[in-house]
Amino acid sequence: MSFKKTLLSAGIALTALAAPIFSDTFSPAQAGEEKTGFYGVLSVGVLNLDDPDWDTTVSSTAYGGSADLDSDGAAYELGIGYDFGKWRTDLTYSVSEHDLDSCTETKQSAACATGGQGSGDLNTFMANVYYDIETESKFTPYLGAGIGTTKISPDNIKVAGTEYDLKSEDTTTYQLKAGISYEVSEKVDLLGEATYRKYDDINTSTDVANVEFNVDEISSWSFLFGARYRF
Repeated sequence: MSFKKTLLSAGIALTALAAPIFSDTFSPAQAGEEKTGFYGVLSVGVLNLDDPDWDTTVSSTAYGGSADLDSDGAAYELGIGYDFGKWRTDLTYSVSEHDLDSCTETKQSAACATGGQGSGDLNTFMANVYYDIETESKFTPYLGAGIGTTKISPDNIKVAGTEYDLKSEDTTTYQLKAGISYEVSEKVDLLGEATYRKYDDINTSTDVANVEFNVDEISSWSFLFGARYRF
């Protein structure tokens, strides 16, 4: 399934789930008391990938192990959404880069090393829903959850002396968020949030015929700071 179809399905599913909640919690009487309407958000920070596992079979020999991934530069996220009052929904796009710092091979005790190419990019589209927790101050904690898709472009990996160019793959992605915003003005909020993402396993082809790599146990933590602007 392409990432566009996955994102569309995610948006429809979240809208269907959130609609009954919005109908109960949002009414014309509340509109004068709570800020509602469209908003845009831009955040920057860091995204750290947990070390995933990998395995492959080459000429009937099974190899496998783990990969040590490091962040390469900042992570960015931008989005557009609608605030219903206590509840919000948005669509976001985020991008980050990562390097394969090192790897291990445990099935054959073969040599495993980083390759000379590969982008190490993560490009993620998410459909999200949030709940804002009311306080008696300008600070507003919030919780969120989302579903979407990520295009994973791995770095090359060298196993038993052969370098493999792992191709990009799309995978379904789930996330949980926790954050806090601070009202600077009628239009602008500053925010900070932590996000945990879980990615479905991927099976990626390579530049070598009949050799594929399975990558699983893929997850990440991100810490972003940014601003939300109400239109």
